[in-house]
Amino acid sequence: MITNLQILNGEISLPFDSLNTIYTVRTEQDFLDFKYDLAPNAEVSIFGNDYLTNGENIVVLTVFNDVDTISYYFYVYKMEEIVASTDDSRGSLLNFISTKKEVPAYLGPTIGDICFLSILFLFVILFKKDKKY
Repeated sequence: MITNLQILNGEISLPFDSLNTIYTVRTEQDFLDFKYDLAPNAEVSIFGNDYLTNGENIVVLTVFNDVDTISYYFYVYKMEEIVASTDDSRGSLLNFISTKKEVPAYLGPTIGDICFLSILFLFVILFKKDKKY
């Protein structure tokens, strides 16, 4: 009954297919702006699109006519919009979060050595032969 559907202010997980009824959407907006083409004599009802909160939301778009009814479920993940700030403390915090940290070259061999020694120690404790006099 819907031939084409687009979400104008969000990223939809899959291209729209009228047979697929579950989608994931990411947005920073307070509601989803749908654009769709309907079959003749079809009507649409949208539930849960009034005000999206941060985190997960569910929006249900139901299409119906005299004979059929089909519902499409949109699991909407609303993210907070990050606004650049001129405050130095916030800017330095954002720079700290966004910078990638390099792992020191010695960390891998060190972890390997610790694991090897731990296994060796457990092996000695578990399989130690008792001396008989």
